[in-house]
Amino acid sequence: MEKLLTYNDYESIYLKFQAKAKEIAQKSGIELPNTYYRYGITKCWNCGREIIVFAWPKKKWSNAEPKLKPYPKTIQYQFSQTIGSKYWVNTCPYCKAIQGDFYLYCEPDGPFFGADIKEDSPEAFKEDMLTIALRASINGII
Repeated sequence: MEKLLTYNDYESIYLKFQAKAKEIAQKSGIELPNTYYRYGITKCWNCGREIIVFAWPKKKWSNAEPKLKPYPKTIQYQFSQTIGSKYWVNTCPYCKAIQGDFYLYCEPDGPFFGADIKEDSPEAFKEDMLTIALRASINGII
């Protein structure tokens, strides 16, 4: 029988996630936000380095421009050969490769899989970040 997670388990997972995210962000010169932009940890598909990627409140598959400026430096409006048009994308801070939304949001090992990032409120931010941290734990990232 699987053990149910307690509040202390969630807190421990979140603190481990935060520590690892801070380490990766520092190495890559990325600032971690504490509102609006959610962040996850993934490996760049192109260069294989661990990177921070961002999500912001929007409807799924929306090409909505992030509302909060300045944008994290790795969020850019770029042309994607895969979808054949420009959209707001996460890019690798090292090799500049686009990190596709399908992987980030729809693949079980994607950092935002299961996170329903639609609302911009302190409560939604906290809930989304806990979901993202739990996903990182499940995927063996932390």
